[in-house]
Amino acid sequence: MLNITDVILPGESRDDGLVYSLQCCRPNDGDILQTRNSLPVALVFVHGVSLHKEAWLPLIERLFAIQAAAGPGALHISEAWTIDLINHGQAGHMNERSLLRYPETFGGNQSNRMLRTLLGSGLIQEGASIVAVGHSGGAVAMVLSTIGYPLWNLPYTSVIVIEPAMMPRSVYAGIFSEPTPWVTVMEATKSRKDIWPTREAAREWFGKRLPWSRWHPRSLDLFVEKALRQLPTATYPDVHTGVTLSCTRKQESLSYSRFEDCVDSLERLRELSTVIPVHCILGSVTSIVSHKMRQGIFDICRGESLGSVTVLEGVGHFIVQEDPDRLANTIWGALNKQTFASRSRL
Repeated sequence: MLNITDVILPGESRDDGLVYSLQCCRPNDGDILQTRNSLPVALVFVHGVSLHKEAWLPLIERLFAIQAAAGPGALHISEAWTIDLINHGQAGHMNERSLLRYPETFGGNQSNRMLRTLLGSGLIQEGASIVAVGHSGGAVAMVLSTIGYPLWNLPYTSVIVIEPAMMPRSVYAGIFSEPTPWVTVMEATKSRKDIWPTREAAREWFGKRLPWSRWHPRSLDLFVEKALRQLPTATYPDVHTGVTLSCTRKQESLSYSRFEDCVDSLERLRELSTVIPVHCILGSVTSIVSHKMRQGIFDICRGESLGSVTVLEGVGHFIVQEDPDRLANTIWGALNKQTFASRSRL
């Protein structure tokens, strides 16, 4: 079992009252004692568009189980932080009034401030090596959070990007000239179903449709519990029964439309790969992240990258939800390829 602490952090004053919703997961006391002689590693997880911070829980539980089985002297993950994008999950609920007033608030600059707030909060264990793990749009946000830090003094000792929603500028230039999965999904979010009479009805609906029908049952349960909220809401003030999406259709569509962020993050990732390990994990089933988008990642890792590229067979874009155990095993392997040195807080 995990020890989970919920944390709410205020955003910067310029952000009109936005708040950040986080969770800190730590192993139980027995697991901590087993690995006490190893240098601590703190993981920071950022979820993708349409998801929520609790989506990482099955994977985090598996990571701590692997660590406990590894015994004394193994890699010591002391804590794992998860954070809601400001328009998703609990944060989407808490920020709904601000998001209505300023619907385009979330973008690269905001994700930068969101993660910098956590990094500067003093909450992450002193001296821990920080590894950032981002899925899809969360990988974009995580990489953009390093902008402003010099390459010789980065906040992270390595980064792990999972099905990153990044693209070369050449792909961005033709993004609307030919059908692409990314644009198709973005357009579909504008009109997709977003109200259900009960959570049970919602689970049944999602369970019969892609991509949710491919998910591990626990991942789907967590989605129905954490990515949906009770009505009424600021978006539907006159609907008093049922549940709806915590991240509204408008906010989800806007999140998919941050194409410049997708380009900027890939260019920044190329810089990061020259000084810290960059590990990329992809699914063999190509869906949202097209072959042309992936080419940018492959180009980076064929150069002087200190990291790795792993393709997991039989899973698609939503690896975190489809096979959290296998993904945890892969992340554990990537972390064990590098050496962690003691460091002071940046």
